[in-house]
Amino acid sequence: MYAYSSSGVDLDQKLIADNRAARALFGQSVAISDGRLVVGAPYPSNVGSVYLYYQDDGAWTLSERIVAEDTGIGTNVGIEFGASVAVTLDHLIVGSPANDVAATNR
Repeated sequence: MYAYSSSGVDLDQKLIADNRAARALFGQSVAISDGRLVVGAPYPSNVGSVYLYYQDDGAWTLSERIVAEDTGIGTNVGIEFGASVAVTLDHLIVGSPANDVAATNR
């Protein structure tokens, strides 16, 4: 993923997933708010993960990576955890559109 200056011309930083899983689709979904950046990668190990960054002196620093297993929703293959993301000062919302429980999307 590439972070550009507010002018949109100068590249400030290139963000790379820490686990560099093949075809993870790192950056498929992104959200930014109050110095926080969330990057979704719905396909590492075909389960998904979300990367949390914070801005420090103008640079984005990885804070943590959340994987589906951490959330209690299970380790089902193909749940696409991180397909969509949203962030506010107090909340992180992560979409997992293929997470079916008893044939009901949750």
